[in-house]
Amino acid sequence: MEDAVEELLRCNQSIGDGLPRVVTRDTGLGGTAVAEGDLVLVEGADHDPAVFPGPHEMHLIRRTGPHFALGVGRHYFSATFLACTHAAVAPSAVLDQTADLRRPSPPEEISWRPGWGKRTAERLPALR
Repeated sequence: MEDAVEELLRCNQSIGDGLPRVVTRDTGLGGTAVAEGDLVLVEGADHDPAVFPGPHEMHLIRRTGPHFALGVGRHYFSATFLACTHAAVAPSAVLDQTADLRRPSPPEEISWRPGWGKRTAERLPALR
């Protein structure tokens, strides 16, 4: 379950469309010159094919490397361990109680809430 939580975090970052940053000195980024004062959006780092093979595919059993979903540096989420532990324990408990449930439709048919900062399903129907 821990690997699944990490992969879900990697694929579904809560920072939405990117995290704007102001460049503090002239540098290069991915072969592109970036000047001091430029605004850049931090996104896509967790989809680097050199780090995550098949980066745009979700593999719940992937052993992910470090990702940026919960921040980095001074923006690191200090309760990461607690949040990830809760995120792994809760679904396990639910799955233990609902092992006989099945999905009535393919995952492509899940309806997602529009306009939310986080990716949230409208509903997740299940059958016994």
